[in-house]
Amino acid sequence: MTALHVLSADLLRLCARALGLNEDHFDDKFDRHVSSLVANYYYPQMDEPLPGQLRRGAHTDFGGLTVLYQQDNAGGLQVLQGENAWRDVRAIPGSFVINIGDLMALWTGGRWVSTMHRVVNPDRADTSSRLSIPFFFQPNHDAVVEPLPPLAPAPDQQLPETVIAGEWMAMKTQKLFAPAQ
Repeated sequence: MTALHVLSADLLRLCARALGLNEDHFDDKFDRHVSSLVANYYYPQMDEPLPGQLRRGAHTDFGGLTVLYQQDNAGGLQVLQGENAWRDVRAIPGSFVINIGDLMALWTGGRWVSTMHRVVNPDRADTSSRLSIPFFFQPNHDAVVEPLPPLAPAPDQQLPETVIAGEWMAMKTQKLFAPAQ
């Protein structure tokens, strides 16, 4: 957790610089972060999957950044490229995949897009399992998140003006686990 926190803080400093801000701009928004580390285990696909069946449906991550370790050569992760083209994200040994989350997208006024991604099944029955380990770098629960000046929301973005990080994540979690209507 400590190593992932240090890496994520370094990435945030780079994000701040890329946005033309002081590199410590996000420090006070992540000094009491509520991050989490998760192990996602995908069971072997013993039967051929149904057409269109997914291991994990399309979604974006809620927070600032996600640092993802994927098991080498297992495959399955895809990101949305454009409006409806999915692109495979192959594991590179010894590397991480970095996703921008909803709150970072809001901070940039939608100029940086929260990464829509999913996990697909193998094309056929497969006796190997899949493991992914995401570190969700979440800001302080009480961090105010709003587009950074002069970054007003881009004209084609439907983003809230201001949110409190903890309230945003609670609302997204509630929607995720709400019973189907």
